[in-house]
Amino acid sequence: RVNSAGASTSFTITGIPVNDFNNAGVDKNGNMYILSATNNNNGTVNMYTINLTSGTPSTATTSVVTFPGLANGNSVIWGDITTDPITNRVYCWYHPTAAVTPLVGLYEITNIATTPALSKVGPAQLFTMGSLFFNDRGQMFAYGSATLGGTQDRIFAVNKTTGAVTQYGVPDIGVAQSDGCECVFRVSIDREVSAPVINVPQCGTSSFNYIFTPRNYTSAAATGITFTDVLDNRLSYNFNAATLQTQLQAVYGGAVTVTLGNSGGGTNNSVTIANMSIPQGHLSFTLPVLVDASKFSASATISQQATLSGIAVSLGGPTELSN
Repeated sequence: RVNSAGASTSFTITGIPVNDFNNAGVDKNGNMYILSATNNNNGTVNMYTINLTSGTPSTATTSVVTFPGLANGNSVIWGDITTDPITNRVYCWYHPTAAVTPLVGLYEITNIATTPALSKVGPAQLFTMGSLFFNDRGQMFAYGSATLGGTQDRIFAVNKTTGAVTQYGVPDIGVAQSDGCECVFRVSIDREVSAPVINVPQCGTSSFNYIFTPRNYTSAAATGITFTDVLDNRLSYNFNAATLQTQLQAVYGGAVTVTLGNSGGGTNNSVTIANMSIPQGHLSFTLPVLVDASKFSASATISQQATLSGIAVSLGGPTELSN
């Protein structure tokens, strides 16, 4: 497990063979799925499931996954497994160089909790995709190569409905293997700005909004969460703390408190929202910001990042920085 600060924790897992996998993905219920790299020679492969919700996983269970069209002796090499954070549907990429051509490409693992089966998404796609991953908005991407078995060196967008692949940009760092490392079993927060450009009158003021979207794609509300943000001291938050507190209590629970303060020589540039209960899914709140031109003597680049703290360790906590 790797938290948002990059610190890693290792666990010893029983019930799974050594060297029988090259992929893994986690759903919003905290289940890690790993597809076997061994052909059972009866149109099936094994899948190992590790429940991560305890925070100290120790065992894996095995289920049999139906793989239509997989002939005895066919190679079984998976690119990656990933989960749509919006729908909780699980996808994987199949790309052995010796595969029967119609089988290569994107799959959804259906009926994953009962009678799992691999369902082909669209026609064959002759790409190697070592990394398959979603962003928080439910868009699928991949890192791989435009050929089977080639050097992985480019980013692709993958249509989760049709399986179609679109390359983004130009080739970059080339690697023999890669792996996507996103996890939907977590609590995160997006930070967006309401306008890409604002024009501030000389010696005057103007305003824009920061839009914050806490995202909880786990199976339950995340409680005891604190949101903190400190603006550059040339910017100020421009809202009434009591009014915002009432508004946020309707979304994140009646215990929510909002504190607006000063930091680093600024005025009203620090905000803390405590005792949040972040429900499943994603809901946004908006904080208006005041820009005072008189505080700038030259052009400037300002970078801002908020934090969520109090997140369970099993969800990547205790602190998560904003996207």
